[in-house]
Amino acid sequence: VALEYGITRSVGIDIENRWNYAQNDKMEFICTDICTKRVEEKFDLITSFCAFEHFEKPVEMFDTMCNMLNPGGYLYINFGPIWYSAYGHHCYDAISFPYYHLLFSDEIIKRFKAQHGIIDNQFYNKWSAYDYMYMFLKCNKLLLDDFKVMYNFKDYYFVEAFPFLFERYKKEDLLVNGFELLFK
Repeated sequence: VALEYGITRSVGIDIENRWNYAQNDKMEFICTDICTKRVEEKFDLITSFCAFEHFEKPVEMFDTMCNMLNPGGYLYINFGPIWYSAYGHHCYDAISFPYYHLLFSDEIIKRFKAQHGIIDNQFYNKWSAYDYMYMFLKCNKLLLDDFKVMYNFKDYYFVEAFPFLFERYKKEDLLVNGFELLFK
């Protein structure tokens, strides 16, 4: 898509080799963990979609992205659902019950998924909305140009119906679904 907007070269980086695109002089895909094996190249635009909730070390990843940006460049980040949101466990296609991952033990969830053929091998860092906001707002390497918090009010009815089940959680963590940010 980037090439359609006049970008002369696009580089995709992922920790897993799951991209089956033909590479050429304008499009390259690199399979690596940029936190352990640094990519020395600098970029004018870095985008991250639906990934921050899966990073084992979000602070290190964010710092690495900031360091990979050319002066005057842009870093666009969009992700969610985060862990404490209604569907923070990401199995919303198979399990339409909100907040189930906060109500049942990992063992019960694992057994349910096995019984129903639900495959979920993803890592979730289980960060709260506050954790993400603190990391992004304390950034001193880039200017935060736009910051949007994405909420999910639609499924909060469940928390309101059974408040005693959610007493240990902060309301904002249960409502915040994700974030969209632009740094320059």
